[in-house]
Amino acid sequence: MKNLTSASGNRSNRRNWVAAMFNTGMALQLAEKTAEAQLSSQVMSQKGTITAAGANALVVVAVAKALEIGVPMSIAVVDESGVLKAFTRMDGAGTAGVDIVQNKAYTAAALRTPTQALAQRLQDQPTQIASFTTTPRITLLPGGLPISVGGVVIGGIGAGGGTGEQDILVAQTALSKVLGVA
Repeated sequence: MKNLTSASGNRSNRRNWVAAMFNTGMALQLAEKTAEAQLSSQVMSQKGTITAAGANALVVVAVAKALEIGVPMSIAVVDESGVLKAFTRMDGAGTAGVDIVQNKAYTAAALRTPTQALAQRLQDQPTQIASFTTTPRITLLPGGLPISVGGVVIGGIGAGGGTGEQDILVAQTALSKVLGVA
């Protein structure tokens, strides 16, 4: 009886693993199709801001990458003025990430630089770093990238829930797939 339970437990684990792989594959295919469709339509409006469709495409691709690497994340996209345009918190992602990723996206758009690059530039300037702690919505955490089209910053994307490197990878993958940015 014990062996039968163990075997069926293994079968159940395999079934769950196959289902997870299937779901990840479907998410990646959906992300690819969304990105392809987005590339054929407009990502930037005539006002120089990211469109809702462009923001949503970035979120879909970012979620697919997060699924691929097995890290539940929160993803935010803001327009050029820092107003939230698209957001998701994946199942299993922490609640603290909700505000953090929006701040990453805001910082990248407002200061027109990746949050990690900003942190590196300020590394030897403790006074400036201290001033950012009192500036609402500014963060030096990695994972915030500006969204640029033709040299014009049209928004920012923030990803969080993994390591700094994973957050950057997810945000960069979304930009690469949707905008063709390396």
